[in-house]
Amino acid sequence: MSTSTSLSTSSSLSESLSTSSSLNNSLSTNIEETNSSNIDRPRNSQVISYDFKPKLQPVIEFKPKTKTKKKSTRTKTNSSETIKISRLRKLRDDYVVVDIETTGLSPGEDKIIQLSAIKYIDNKKIAVFNEYINPHTKLSDFIINLTGITQDVVDHGKELNDIKDDFISFYGDLPLVGHYINGFDIKFLIANNLVIKNVATIDTLPLARKLDLENAKLPTVKNFLGINNNSHDSLDDCYTTNALYQFAKENF
Repeated sequence: MSTSTSLSTSSSLSESLSTSSSLNNSLSTNIEETNSSNIDRPRNSQVISYDFKPKLQPVIEFKPKTKTKKKSTRTKTNSSETIKISRLRKLRDDYVVVDIETTGLSPGEDKIIQLSAIKYIDNKKIAVFNEYINPHTKLSDFIINLTGITQDVVDHGKELNDIKDDFISFYGDLPLVGHYINGFDIKFLIANNLVIKNVATIDTLPLARKLDLENAKLPTVKNFLGINNNSHDSLDDCYTTNALYQFAKENF
């Protein structure tokens, strides 16, 4: 969440990302945005069910939104190629949750080391995509401690070019749902040619902010929803993001 430090390098790293100017300067792609392993995983997760009803106390009153904001357009120009990103406000029943772990915060300089996605049709999970990717660089101790992904794991990971077509085919024309996806994940996906032409996104960060918690980070949301899994593992963060997404659909 998609490395992720709390907003996964889409979690804690992603929160820091919002103040990093390198994100806006490192992409060489024009973006037109319209709001509208073969090896074992590096650490063990508890086996849990994500089809759950959150244990809520009647302390938060949720008020459905009644106003519809107008769409706005923002264009970034740096090269001859243009990718149109439609930011969706309406929550869909068919979608793909995506999250990534990276070596750092800069899409132009840092590398994706884990790419995960879960496809949902009619709100039901039908397929999972999860790959560790070889960045051909040494991981920092910070990233290893944050994600639990070791150097050995990425050294035996797949080449990014070998999984690009599989990932693009996996999500197809479905909207991509992610926690802080508009500020973090989508920029890495574009920088690594994992997005072609037009793509729609749904960011769950604004949904988390409606919960009025201490913060909107995925680990905090995870505790609120009663989920017991790893944070800063992109596949587990996909499950947490989907739980938040479904909670929002039922309550907002």
